[in-house]
Amino acid sequence: TASGSFNLLAAQSTDNSSLHVGIDTSSAGAKSGSATIALVSDGTGTSGLGTTNLPSQTVNVSGNVYRLAQGDTTPLIVDFGNHRAGDLAPSQTLTVQNLAANDSFSESLNASFDTPTNAGITTNGSINLLAAGGSDTASMSVGIDTSSAGAKSGTVAVIYQSDGVGTSGLEAIAAGIQTVNVSGNVYRLTNPVLDTPSLTLAARVGDALLPTANVSVTNSSPDAFTEGLKASFDTAPAGFTNGGAITNLAAGNTDAASLSVSLGSTSVSQNISGNAQLNFESTGAGTTGAADISVGSQLVSLVGKVYQQAVAQVNTLLVDFGIVHVGDSVAGRNVEVQNTAAVAALNDALTGSIGGAGGPFFASGNLGAGVLAGQTDSSSLNVDLDTAASGIFNGNATVSLASHNPDMADLSFGGITVNLAGQINNYANPDFDLLSGAGSLSGSGLSFTLDLGNVFENSGVITLLLQMDNDVVGPADLIDGAYNLSAVDEFLLFGFGAYANLSAGQAQGGLQVSFNTDALGLGLFTDTVLMDVLAHNASGYEDSFQVALNLRGQINARDGAVPEPESLLLMAIGLAALMIARRRRVTLH
Repeated sequence: TASGSFNLLAAQSTDNSSLHVGIDTSSAGAKSGSATIALVSDGTGTSGLGTTNLPSQTVNVSGNVYRLAQGDTTPLIVDFGNHRAGDLAPSQTLTVQNLAANDSFSESLNASFDTPTNAGITTNGSINLLAAGGSDTASMSVGIDTSSAGAKSGTVAVIYQSDGVGTSGLEAIAAGIQTVNVSGNVYRLTNPVLDTPSLTLAARVGDALLPTANVSVTNSSPDAFTEGLKASFDTAPAGFTNGGAITNLAAGNTDAASLSVSLGSTSVSQNISGNAQLNFESTGAGTTGAADISVGSQLVSLVGKVYQQAVAQVNTLLVDFGIVHVGDSVAGRNVEVQNTAAVAALNDALTGSIGGAGGPFFASGNLGAGVLAGQTDSSSLNVDLDTAASGIFNGNATVSLASHNPDMADLSFGGITVNLAGQINNYANPDFDLLSGAGSLSGSGLSFTLDLGNVFENSGVITLLLQMDNDVVGPADLIDGAYNLSAVDEFLLFGFGAYANLSAGQAQGGLQVSFNTDALGLGLFTDTVLMDVLAHNASGYEDSFQVALNLRGQINARDGAVPEPESLLLMAIGLAALMIARRRRVTLH
């Protein structure tokens, strides 16, 4: 290209800016040629002469135009898929081309990586001075880091420069970028946790259903970038069976149902132990697709217990307090319980309590830790009797028993009835009653006085009719009795014969006392009837004592004369000599 002009350049002057030559850079290639400068001498302002053409001059122009390098990278999408953490890091080599025409007028290509958008993406290499038309398939690569689990997806820019070294000689300048999309996932191995490190399986001899328990396992890894967990048992230890499997337990999940351990037999009492080995594998199914790999094993400690069931026997099915008395302090009675089971490797204890009794009975107590096989408890279960009121009482208490061991729910035997019986007697109470005749009867307990009062001589025979009764509400003791009439000489007695088994409310009638005022003379007359009493009941209880019936009568003269005081004193002394102290004898059977 040529352009520009100048006018009236003075003599000895220089113009270095008005005329221009150049080359066109719109296309690449060699730009060589010449430009002609037309020169004219102009007299304007000097000679005033016109213009005169001068000889022209030729300017030779040459130059080269180089096109920029043009980079292209393939592939622009790199998917590494799924990998296990710790695996050899995968890498993909990129192919980089300089697409500029290979005609000696294109610059070389430089290429390098920018920082990836995901720290899990790795880059390697660069290219320097890749000639036009050239291709590099080895210098630059991308990959993912497998040292940690997670998503390794993002982009990385390939930065291009056009470099004139060896061609245009010009400095390198930016020549664009291309973005490579990189994706991949890294999965850690599963992390198994055994939630059930030990199990106790318990049963009773003969149980049809074998005791079974599940083993719980958790894949404790924190997120979805974890392979699944597989778990299965090795051979079960002697006396146990195991089964089931976990096929693909996702991260963060727990399986407490797929694996189980059972006791092998309940035919005999036994106490066994062993270890079940649980093997774990990390499976790539659904994640990495990699083959299963062992991630160790753990032991489940097993204890198997088969208990011999307790056999309950209540040896005291009747508690009979017999016959006691109102107000007696009666010792409690024990209910004997026996565990008749044979002693075995493991035995249930017999536990239980007694209760449910109604008044006047009270049942209490329990077997505490229990009665061991082949043993008897004769003191823990008690029945007491309240003797506040008389009566014939029957009732029952319930003994509730169970077969117990520390590893299982109690096996109830239900309630066993213990019958209760007792008779609370009132003490016998012999008592005299005046049925007819003049006079008065006083006294109680061991001494009574029948007083005919003052009568006149020659009033004839005065007769009174008595009865002797067991004056008490039943149930009560019976009484036997006999009369001692040896000290009676002033009064006439009829019907005072022996009696037996006089029960509560029953009476011996026909006791006649006569006083002959025609034959005795004047004065105070006294006699004492002694009644020997034996109180008793069917329990073997006996109590003997004497009851005195004192007889008294005063015969006065019709003219009002009374006996001398000396005679009265002698009579009083004789009466005192006849007083009898009570003696009691009790025999219990």
